[in-house]
Amino acid sequence: MISRHLLAVMGVALAVSGGPAGCRRAPVATAPPPPPAPVIEELVVVEPSTPVPAAAGEAPLNAHAPELKIKKSAQVSVLCYHDFSTAKSTNPMVINIDHFRRQLQTLRDARLPVLSMDHYLAWRRGEKDIPDPAIMITIDDGWKSILTLAHPVLREFGFPYTLFLYKNYVDGGGRALSSAEVRQLLADGVTLGAHSVSHPYPPEFRRRAKGPPAAYEAWLDREFRESKAFLESKFGVKVATFAYPGGHYTPDMARRGTTDWGYEALFTCNPVRTSWDTPIAEIGRFIIFGNDEDDRNFRIATSFGGSLEDPGRQLLGSEPGGDNTPTAPLVSVSPGENETVTDRRPLIRVDLSKLDDIDPASVVMRMPGFGEVPAVYDATTRHLSYRPVSVLRQPEIGVRVRLRRLGQDKDDVVSWKFFIDQKAHYTSVATAAASTTTGGDAAPSAPPRPPGRSGTSGPAGTAE
Repeated sequence: MISRHLLAVMGVALAVSGGPAGCRRAPVATAPPPPPAPVIEELVVVEPSTPVPAAAGEAPLNAHAPELKIKKSAQVSVLCYHDFSTAKSTNPMVINIDHFRRQLQTLRDARLPVLSMDHYLAWRRGEKDIPDPAIMITIDDGWKSILTLAHPVLREFGFPYTLFLYKNYVDGGGRALSSAEVRQLLADGVTLGAHSVSHPYPPEFRRRAKGPPAAYEAWLDREFRESKAFLESKFGVKVATFAYPGGHYTPDMARRGTTDWGYEALFTCNPVRTSWDTPIAEIGRFIIFGNDEDDRNFRIATSFGGSLEDPGRQLLGSEPGGDNTPTAPLVSVSPGENETVTDRRPLIRVDLSKLDDIDPASVVMRMPGFGEVPAVYDATTRHLSYRPVSVLRQPEIGVRVRLRRLGQDKDDVVSWKFFIDQKAHYTSVATAAASTTTGGDAAPSAPPRPPGRSGTSGPAGTAE
């Protein structure tokens, strides 16, 4: 016989399935719903200590299934590619396939897991946890080189990816993917997302927005709604995601994307990592420019040096301009991203002069291990600077700056890291000590300045 106490436990417990997704099952129908859980860092679904009998027609529950935990502070960087080539890239939207392969090898060497879109969306729904940090790969437009060049390399590494197609380019001939080729990719596990009907660039959105409101609304509705309907009808798959063409979107588009047009998630071109709290219709992506030999956006996207629970807008990455060419970052920093310096008390500077309407009281600099530091912000030049009062003893230094612009409802973020060459420091000290013991009665020389950095000039701690 089952005790009354056990029946009570069974009535309020959440049943956890034993499948690979770790999805939550509905509570037993006869029990009252549990009280809302408090807001905490991780959501926890507690497994009942005793198996609950399965309802008629259901598979028995796994009493030993682990509890499900959702890590809200996990970080995901979404990479965005376009076209691929075997030649040297002279176009920012085209990347040499060997260059692409090296980037994927970098992900593997760094042991950065690559998520599928389904896994990411399950995490956002609270159904499945993800590794932290993680990467997602997306490819836009629908170039034939995706099938002939990129897909074999991605399969070689075992990395999932999402293909964002726009309607007018499918079966467009020439270098466009055909319907049969898209089906071949889908059969091999590729996820499909929508990318509008005609791929209008930001100037086209702005031009039409100035016209008759009814005409603009009809055009906008077609670009979003018909794109999804076409892909679902053509290929027989559910299309849950949308990538804004050219990265252009408005708050109204973001709202309607989930309420009116039926998308579960929408992706921008803002170079910012995504977390649990990122608005589901404003998920950032790092555009990977094929002709950038320094791989700036790729390095920023894959350098998880600091915590970004509330990432705001990461201003160090490049974004595509109106013609899809990379633009200069809005913010410059010194020492630079991933730069190695020899000065163990470097002058840390952030040039915010390209940003308008900064609230001076909102500008804050933090460094791991130090917390908030007394950086000085000059509201006239819009420069922020700080020199540590003691030597930095760690080889890797992270810096994080937050600020708020007037009229904005979200902070902007500048987050990067640089390195200290500690060996060079001790070598210079030893050289200085030797020089003071060989001069007889001569007065000791002044301590030497640290050796100059490669590619830099000016005062210590500044980079040109």
